Amino acid sequence: HRRVAPAEVSEYWTDRALHFITSQPGAWAKLMARKVALIWNATEMVDTEDQSTHADWSWPLRIASPIGHFGVLVPLATFGVAVTWRDRRRLAVLYALIVAYAASVVLFYVFARYRYPLVPLLIPFAAAGGIGIWDLGFGIRSGFGTRIPNPNRIPNPKSLIPIVIVVAVFTNWPIESQAAMRAVTETNLGVALQTDRKLDEAIAHYRRAIAARPDYAPAYSNLATALRDAKRLDEA
Repeated sequence: HRRVAPAEVSEYWTDRALHFITSQPGAWAKLMARKVALIWNATEMVDTEDQSTHADWSWPLRIASPIGHFGVLVPLATFGVAVTWRDRRRLAVLYALIVAYAASVVLFYVFARYRYPLVPLLIPFAAAGGIGIWDLGFGIRSGFGTRIPNPNRIPNPKSLIPIVIVVAVFTNWPIESQAAMRAVTETNLGVALQTDRKLDEAIAHYRRAIAARPDYAPAYSNLATALRDAKRLDEA
């Protein structure tokens, strides 16, 4: 046996990935389609902590949770792209940044924290989309002396509403369970507490993880070790 260099590990997994792509192109295409859906989906794919669990301890997050996600941001941004389309040449850099960054995440791995840089790129379009929807309904003028880009400058603007609805359904379609994301967070909290020897609190978090996702094996394993450390062997 010998120690494998990081470059060798990288080369091995690169070869495995390329072999998978070339030998199973259909499976790879299906995986890519799922990742494309996930990067725009309302559910936050977590690797350590999820927003909904933090919302239990933060009233601003609780208030913002119903609208503070990609399921609202992306449909609004889609409409915003439409209402600012006449400025598309000036906004081309933003389009390119969004597409390029989203593609890089899809090719790598879709985690919530990896897609966060998309948020500041989408917010200007979402703002324009919100104003555009308001304008479409009320035809008001902004307070900046010029009219905000709005659906009235687009041929047949009402025809865009079905497109926005389709995007809203697409981004809010339940691909992954939010309860499963909560189970990851509760388990990680339990691990941190168990490391600090706060066993009763750790056990409580592991049980919450199991309640959220009854088939989550790491929570069961960690619960057993916490119960053992607490000398509650019968329960372990």
